Amino acid sequence: MNNVPPGPTEAGVTAPTVGWPRLAMAMMGRPCGIDPLAMLDRLQSAALSIFQMTVLTTLLSFSRTAFAALVVLVLATAGAQAKEPIGPEAHKALAALQQLAKQGALPSVEVLPAHGIVRVQGASFARNSHCLPAPVQQELATLVAPVLESALNADERLSLKVIGYSDVYTPGGPPPTVDADCLSIYADEALSARRASRVARAAAARAEKDGRVDSVGYGSGNNSLLVEAEPQSPRNRRVDIVLVREPVY
Repeated sequence: MNNVPPGPTEAGVTAPTVGWPRLAMAMMGRPCGIDPLAMLDRLQSAALSIFQMTVLTTLLSFSRTAFAALVVLVLATAGAQAKEPIGPEAHKALAALQQLAKQGALPSVEVLPAHGIVRVQGASFARNSHCLPAPVQQELATLVAPVLESALNADERLSLKVIGYSDVYTPGGPPPTVDADCLSIYADEALSARRASRVARAAAARAEKDGRVDSVGYGSGNNSLLVEAEPQSPRNRRVDIVLVREPVY
């Protein structure tokens, strides 16, 4: 019996034909007892699966590349935000305060323009005390506050972060020589937070009411000592007023 499918019929109607690969497989496979057409179907399915896997792998590779690019973009944006400049108004304020400090008008204040910091020096605070001496309080209220408030009014993106620090508390030391109202028996973090609050109240009272001042206490831990070789140095009992400018997203 002829296994080759017929070609065109005498009536002119074209019967279904089989492609050459299927025809060759049919002719060669029969003597071996193998169904060549089924085998060809499997091979074609396998080829299609390989193609699909290739496409899927390419898409996954592209997705990983796109994800990596997205991560790099986010990190770069975060880095740019972390280095957000404080703006001209803040620099103008820092320059004015630095000039006052050079003239000797701010004996209790150190200005660090490169870091955007106005520092109330540690000697302003007695040990275990969160109170500011009257001369320091007057210095902040009459000289520092107007300059900072002027900068805040001129730049609505500016705000202040007031950070308090402390020296390392040593149990069994000499008794404190401060007023009972100023004595703090709390941990370093709480003591430094109270110091920050006192400075914020003196140097930026109006901005604090407007919610543009954030006060926090860092205590003496987390590498916050200014003089690490002398943990009990008065210089460690400082408060930093940091000018911060909100980034534009």
